[in-house]
Amino acid sequence: MNTLYKKGVVLALAFAGLMAVDAKAQLAITTLSSTETIDFQSFDGSGFAATPAAGQLDSDTWDIQGFNSAGDLARGASSGGVTTGGVYSFDVGGGNNTLGFQPGGSDFTPGTATLTIQNTTGFTVNSWNFGYDLWVFNDQGRANSFNWEWSTDNVSFNSLSTYTSVEVADGAPAWNNVQNNTANGIAASVANNGFIYLRWAGDDVSGGGSRDEFGIDNVTVTAVPEPSSFALISMGMGLLYLLRRKRK
Repeated sequence: MNTLYKKGVVLALAFAGLMAVDAKAQLAITTLSSTETIDFQSFDGSGFAATPAAGQLDSDTWDIQGFNSAGDLARGASSGGVTTGGVYSFDVGGGNNTLGFQPGGSDFTPGTATLTIQNTTGFTVNSWNFGYDLWVFNDQGRANSFNWEWSTDNVSFNSLSTYTSVEVADGAPAWNNVQNNTANGIAASVANNGFIYLRWAGDDVSGGGSRDEFGIDNVTVTAVPEPSSFALISMGMGLLYLLRRKRK
């Protein structure tokens, strides 16, 4: 058996094994070029736990900082118009749930929400595509920032996009999809079983009184394959198919 054939068999078996492995606590990216999406439809605002119950989010996947108490992290469901600081499931219209944030005097001012992503593709990934939708309910006379960032060490972060809500409140407040963010070809080397992080950071900017509400939706993550890796995967899958055929 030549060396190239052996590599193909190993890759095929590794790929098959990855498909059978349960997802880890972090958002696990198991397949190159496949897009993982978090739409928060099952999130009901009941908080975070290492072993999440129905309606909760995984606390190993999401790290929320900047709130005063555990109760702030489980404010429940709302369609907007709240003023109590905390994390909500905001329905931004038509039953579309989001991961929602209501900043307060000492809540999320400043604050962060960090998504931990693990590379379990079996390859080092050097390029990433990210995306998410930002919803805002501008019902208060204060401007707040809500910025999007990435990191490979969860310490030093790089900007992906910035946003500051309008200081003057809308006369008839309603949820607005203010940004459909995409960041393609982010050059970040993440070894197999390594991590990359997405973070949303908020703070007061100007104005006074209560603050607007923010909702994160449709977070997407794609590990972009290098041409050589993609070719090897294709060869490995072809060899796996042939091996299975021979066994019949």
